[in-house]
Parts: sequence; C-alpha cells; structure tokens
Amino acid sequence: MIALALILACLLAAYLVVVQPVASERSFRKFLAQIRVDKRARVRFYLRGIVMKWLLVVAVWLIVVLANLSLAVIGLQAPNAGASSFLWIAATLVGLVLSTLVFRRLVSTPEGREQLESAMMAPLELIPVTSEEKSVWVVAAITAGVCEEILYRGFLIWYLMAVFPHMNIIAALIASSVFFGFAHYYQGLKGIIATGIIGGLLAWIYYSTGSLLAPIIIHALVDLRVMFLFPTEKASTRA
Repeated sequence: MIALALILACLLAAYLVVVQPVASERSFRKFLAQIRVDKRARVRFYLRGIVMKWLLVVAVWLIVVLANLSLAVIGLQAPNAGASSFLWIAATLVGLVLSTLVFRRLVSTPEGREQLESAMMAPLELIPVTSEEKSVWVVAAITAGVCEEILYRGFLIWYLMAVFPHMNIIAALIASSVFFGFAHYYQGLKGIIATGIIGGLLAWIYYSTGSLLAPIIIHALVDLRVMFLFPTEKASTRA
C-alpha cells in the first residue's frame, strides 16, 4: 500500500510540475478560440477547472489513505496556538476591499480602464462579467482556494521533503512557489512572476501558522475579488 501511495504521489507531483503548465496553456488557447463563438464558453471553462482540481485533490486523499498518513502532514489541521492566521486574513480582506474600490473608481473612465486592463496579470478573457459567470466563479474561486492550497502547499511541500530528505523547509517553500507560478504559464511571464510571488507569501503563511486554513481563505478571497472588478453585464452583451 505504501509503495502504491509513493507511485501515485510521484505521478501527481510530475503532473503538477511538468504536465499542468502545458495542459493549462493548451486549454486556455482552446478556450480563446471558443469564446469568440460560444457565449457560454467561459462558464464551461470554469466548470472544467473545478472538476479537474477536485479530481487532483481526490488523488491527494488516496495518497494519504494508502500511506496511512495524518491529514496534518498536508496542513489540514488547526493553526498553531498563538498563530496570526486571522490577522493575515483580516489584513488581506481590508486590502482587497480597498483596492477593489479604487479599481472600480478608475474603470469609470475609458482612460483609467485601459490603463488598468493593461496592468492586470490575469487575462481579461477569464474575468466573469455576466450574472451566470459570476455565480459559477464563486464556486471556482472557493475551489481554487481549497484545492490549489492542498495541492501546491500541502501536498507538494510534503512530497519534496519526503522524496528529498536533505531539502530544508525554506527550499521546499521556494520550490513549491516556483512550480505554482509555472502552473499559470498560460498567463505569460507577468502572470508567472505574480502568481509565484503570491504562492511564496501563501507558503510562508502556511509555514508560520502550521495550517492551510489562512492560505485557503486568503487564496479564495483573492480570487473572489475578481468578480467585483467590472460591473455585471447581461449575457447577451458578452460573447
């Protein structure tokens, strides 16, 4: 059973590190072609991502069960006593609210909107605009917060330190953040760097609190913020 868990862990790590960047880029290119002719392509793209992320988390769960591990090894436990988890969450929430208010004010003018759109790290085609898209985005954002933290912080950091015993925790945190950045290869160099930095911050919060609780909530909040960046449009006005 342990051997099977190791094989599955190696396959999952290989997928996250090697396959995921390529697969996500191809999927995004296909999505760009579909969005021009299919008004619901964005919703379908969100749904495929949701399903895929949860399937990968199921693989993590199988590894934990087969290897008879505690969920604590992948960060699924309460934060350390005295940990600043809720301070991190509160600070993130305040920062996101303030930045969103500023963003919404700037996009009220054509010039401000053009400047902000060019500065955004995420492709504009992915941003939800209609009511249906925003409803599905809520699920997608929560899914990303839970699943990507379990995969890239919980599982991958544990895997790196288990397979490479001489790797220290700081090196594992950095490596997992780099791989997280490259998982967003489809967003271009700017997206890779930005998500890598965010991943590093989330990895540090995980390390300092001993739990994925704060990283999951912060990650979900960051993604949920996207749905408030632009006003809601009617489905018929958006391709």
